[in-house]
Amino acid sequence: MTVRFSLLSAGYCLNHEHLSLAGGRRVAIKFPAMVGLIEHPQAGPVLFDTGYANHFFDETRGFPGNIYAKITPVFYNEDESIARQLLARGIQPADVSLVILSHFHADHVAGAKDFPNARFVCYEGSYRKLRTMNRVRALTHAYLPGLLPKDFESRTTALEQGLRVELPEKFRPFTEGIDLFGDRSVIAVDLPGHALGHFGVLVDAAPRPYFLVGDACWHSRSYREDLMPHWLPQRIVFSDRQAYRESLHRMHELHQGNQDLIIVPSHCGEIYDALVTH
Repeated sequence: MTVRFSLLSAGYCLNHEHLSLAGGRRVAIKFPAMVGLIEHPQAGPVLFDTGYANHFFDETRGFPGNIYAKITPVFYNEDESIARQLLARGIQPADVSLVILSHFHADHVAGAKDFPNARFVCYEGSYRKLRTMNRVRALTHAYLPGLLPKDFESRTTALEQGLRVELPEKFRPFTEGIDLFGDRSVIAVDLPGHALGHFGVLVDAAPRPYFLVGDACWHSRSYREDLMPHWLPQRIVFSDRQAYRESLHRMHELHQGNQDLIIVPSHCGEIYDALVTH
């Protein structure tokens, strides 16, 4: 049996294209919050991130979360929730076995509470750093702690403890990753720079493989042309600008050497139009 992959989307925010892409237009564009659905023959339904959910609005009604909502306007309705979209596909949210969290920004974790039986995969060290921050400092990392389930820690598998494997030559310059299921079907790959503990996953799905890169870039044009965002989000948002630059350049090199691989940035409108199923 093969792994099946689908791309879903749960809400969107607005931001200016020229801030997210060098040479971009001075217009506000939609940033869809896309979510990968990986249907694994043994593990069952697995999610890569969760997109927005109503929990986001619960957490941004008061201070300091309301600052997040004002800076980044979010548009979402409950029909877009990943839980409801899974139900429409015949998948019970309680049957989701694993949620892979690329990082802890709100647009990637807001639906985490909707999957009561799932385990979570993340870099535990990064989570622990965020957990020790007060709410104001956490907000500077786009982290809203109330979005995570209360039993999050007991349901978390630390990526640090995973089995590191060597990647095939076709994925150069990326050389290693962490095999999440022991069969090389889903391999976590470090993509540092955007946020604490940020990573993506290679998915060996039929008929073509995918590289879900989260926020390692916001547009497909970025990795194709090796284009950094405007300096402002680099200073305000990124945890490590130099590491982000290096991750982006490595994706650019990967694309040049392996154009059969579908690279999926989590907020790219081009990818949304091409792959999201409704």
